[in-house]
Amino acid sequence: MGLMSAKQFDWNEKSKVKVVMPGKTLVELRCNRAGLKDLIAQLQYLLEHEGSVHYETVEDYGPLEEGSLELSVWVTDDL
Repeated sequence: MGLMSAKQFDWNEKSKVKVVMPGKTLVELRCNRAGLKDLIAQLQYLLEHEGSVHYETVEDYGPLEEGSLELSVWVTDDL
């Protein structure tokens, strides 16, 4: 598995996740409880399978709230 879109996961209709940068050196993930649960489940999936995931906003339906920055999560041991 390579880079996959976060849209491929099932999202709870109440999930809310937003990526913001309130300062030059700070990035925040803002989630409601449903969004955090979905994000945790997706990160757990990445631990069990090889690959990475890209989160983005989409006009009709997207995993991230409107106005959010895009987010990519890469799983690698080369750090």
